[in-house]
Amino acid sequence: MRYIEVFYNRWRPHTINAGLPPATALANYRQNQLQQKTAA
Repeated sequence: MRYIEVFYNRWRPHTINAGLPPATALANYRQNQLQQKTAA
């Protein structure tokens, strides 16, 4: 059960994230935040 919670749910596409897995959505968010800080 822990495998499913830790591994599968991190890579499973979610509709709230425009079909992106949570790990990818978080990486995109962090990249956008970094770009905004350097642009300002």
